[in-house]
Amino acid sequence: MPLLDDIMDNEVLGRERKRGIEIGKIEGRVEGAREVVIRQIGKRFGKLPDWAKQQIDALSGAELERVELRLLDASSIEDLFA
Repeated sequence: MPLLDDIMDNEVLGRERKRGIEIGKIEGRVEGAREVVIRQIGKRFGKLPDWAKQQIDALSGAELERVELRLLDASSIEDLFA
């Protein structure tokens, strides 16, 4: 007998799957923002030092947004993390 039920219709499994999808989307946005910040820093200041890459990798989404805005006025890479 074929299984015709959609897992998304299941009260528990569907809810957990949808939650997982949303978490994945958020993580994808943060990772994308991280990549953009790294490219922008490289374009503006040259090669990104290892210490700066490590700091960027440790930033949350909100912290990345602050660094993105600081990038507009920063005169050095160090200014981004002050």
